[in-house]
Amino acid sequence: MDNQPTNPVPQEGLPGELTYQLKIHLLGISPQISRRLAVRADVTLAQLHHIFQVVMGWENWHLHSFHIWGKQYGIRYGGFYFADDANHVRLGDFPWRVNDKFTYTYDFTGRWLHQIRIEKIQSAAKPLQPPFCLSGQRACP
Repeated sequence: MDNQPTNPVPQEGLPGELTYQLKIHLLGISPQISRRLAVRADVTLAQLHHIFQVVMGWENWHLHSFHIWGKQYGIRYGGFYFADDANHVRLGDFPWRVNDKFTYTYDFTGRWLHQIRIEKIQSAAKPLQPPFCLSGQRACP
């Protein structure tokens, strides 16, 4: 992933026209704990964090960050600072291809590292309104 561009470049189409099918799984746990979900391309990384909180069963008690193509994104809190605020970066700002991956860390102390894989990129014939959890395996710790 590090050979990818560090500056987001929007994909063709309007942000609400694309839908991403994502698979998120918690690394280092066997058998696998995972969820499959569909989100719109115009979802911000901050919104994606809250979606992950719901689908994974977390309760938003810990700090988090996304690591996408060599750069960290998050929300400033206390002494933590990120060059790019996750409130202003959309998932569709990156030139994703099917099977591209990025990571999401929840709880900097426990370091619950999740891998997210882009499984499908679709044009939404009818714009998708809410995010959808399509499937999942096992409860989170």
